[in-house]
Amino acid sequence: LWWDDKVAAHAKIPAEGVVYHYNPITLIAVINDQLQRAKHEVANGKNDFAVESAKVRPADVLGDIDDEGGDSFVDAAELNEQDTGAELRLEDLANGFPE
Repeated sequence: LWWDDKVAAHAKIPAEGVVYHYNPITLIAVINDQLQRAKHEVANGKNDFAVESAKVRPADVLGDIDDEGGDSFVDAAELNEQDTGAELRLEDLANGFPE
């Protein structure tokens, strides 16, 4: 309705209207998982680095704007996981967690 070529050009967003939505809870879980993995690697002597080396983004690391295809968002291991909510019925979702 509102996302036409004029809006897309002004906002510098794709004219075709394709957007990506990330479930905020899942996004936080992914970030937390990455933090825990990093903590584990540092504890085991891996991935240890100096703050000075973090001042420039490595060439193989993409920023949000750089990853036009969205290929870097998902870890390959996540694509092989089972859908943990597939067994839930609509009634289960409506009732929420038991007290």
